[in-house]
Amino acid sequence: MRVVRASKSAVISAPTRAVYSLIADYRQGHPRMLPPRYFPRLKVERGGVGAGTNDRTELKKTQMPPVFLQVMVKPNARTSSFAQEADGTWVARLKSPPVDGKANDELIALVAAHFRCRKTAVTIKSGASGRRKRIKVDRP
Repeated sequence: MRVVRASKSAVISAPTRAVYSLIADYRQGHPRMLPPRYFPRLKVERGGVGAGTNDRTELKKTQMPPVFLQVMVKPNARTSSFAQEADGTWVARLKSPPVDGKANDELIALVAAHFRCRKTAVTIKSGASGRRKRIKVDRP
């Protein structure tokens, strides 16, 4: 069985004792805190309140919808950059020339770095041979 550790923090405007008792209560408190959409089954196997409690849960991973971008590409630039302008348009300045797909490869790498995803998650949907491109970014 694979072990996954996750954490989350928040500021709760409530008395400390009430917060601790809610967190310590795995039978009543946890089901109220964990959204059923992501935690469909929470089973307390031993104990139920405080230390020594063993529980088992199922976590559902959901995928965020993809992002579509309209990007204006400027090849043969001095430096590479990818940024959103003040008017909301995306501009990619690329060092690579628009030859043999080099500029497209650099664009995909820049977009992936910006959105912190793999290059395989970035797809040029239209405009592969033009300066205006429609790009899809699949997010995990």
